[in-house]
Amino acid sequence: MTAGGYDGNTVRVNVTDGKLRVGVKKETSKNNDWTGFDNFRLVYYGVDLSELQTNLSNKISEAQTICQGENVNDYVKDLLNAAISVAENATETEEGLTEAINELTTAINSAVGFRSLLAPVYDLIEQCNSYYTNSTAESKTAFKSAIDAAVSNIKSASTEDAVNSIY
Repeated sequence: MTAGGYDGNTVRVNVTDGKLRVGVKKETSKNNDWTGFDNFRLVYYGVDLSELQTNLSNKISEAQTICQGENVNDYVKDLLNAAISVAENATETEEGLTEAINELTTAINSAVGFRSLLAPVYDLIEQCNSYYTNSTAESKTAFKSAIDAAVSNIKSASTEDAVNSIY
C-alpha cells in the first residue's frame, strides 16, 4: 500500500438530477479476503455544459417527434413549438440550459397528457368515418357535417372541458 499500488482509482461522474450517491460495493469474495477503503475525496469540477446541451438536444428531438406524431392537435403543437423555440435560443449557461430543459420537459409532459385525452376522440372520429362510408346517401350529409365539426373542434381544443364537449 505504501508503494502506491492502490493509487489512481478515480471515478468521474456527471450529476444530471442534482443528486449524487456515493458508495463502495465489493461483488466477489474469497477465503481470508479483506477490503480497505480510505482517503476519499469528493471534488467538484464544475458543470459539463456539453452534457446539458446533449440533454437539451434530446428533449428538442423528443418534442419534435411528438409534434409529428398522431393524435396531435394545434394546441399541443403550439405548446411544444413554443418550448422548442425557447430551447433553441437558450443561453449557453448552466442556468439557461437547465431552464430550457425543464420548460421542455414540462411542455412534453403536458402534451403527452393532453394527447391521451384526444386519442379516444380521434378513435371515435375514425369510427364515424367508417359509418359514413357505409351510410345511405341522405345520411351522408349529416354524418359528414358532424365529422367535420368534430375535427374542427378537436384541432382547436385546449382544455379537458373542450375535449369532452366534442362528444
